[in-house]
Amino acid sequence: MFPRTFRATSTVVSFWVAVGFATVLVGDAVLRGAWSTVVAYLPPVLLVLWVLWLLLWRTSVRAQPDRVIVTNLVRIHDVPWDRVAEVRQRGQVTLELDDSRQLLCWGGPFPAKPGVPRVNRRRPAETFAATLDHYRRSAPRSDEPVRRRWDLVAIVPGVVLVLAVIAQLIFW
Repeated sequence: MFPRTFRATSTVVSFWVAVGFATVLVGDAVLRGAWSTVVAYLPPVLLVLWVLWLLLWRTSVRAQPDRVIVTNLVRIHDVPWDRVAEVRQRGQVTLELDDSRQLLCWGGPFPAKPGVPRVNRRRPAETFAATLDHYRRSAPRSDEPVRRRWDLVAIVPGVVLVLAVIAQLIFW
């Protein structure tokens, strides 16, 4: 099996629509040569895009042959498949770990709404949960622990942007 990253399609589309809107907002000021507007808009616009990036793009589930890597906002959970007891689907996929903890996967596809026709006839969340369960059942044995860590790649730019917006509010 090969590594595969899952994200909800609607959140990816929403993120890129927001990026397009921000590009038009700031790009218009650049094209008009209104540099004071660019300086005024850029930090808050980038901060909003960073928040949207965290919520809509960064959150994901990466299935690998030996483990699943769940990225929820600013936390990364590295879980060997041998530690996953069950994969359940409700509003979102939940991994039931062997120590009775539950790990909610924020970045996975959402379940289909009842009565809404689908183009591909498969319900993406069911396919997602079944795919994760297939990875789990075919994974090699491992006694590695579950690793949880802060996502510094996501946190550092946010801190810089928050400081830039605060500085702009104080000194502008």
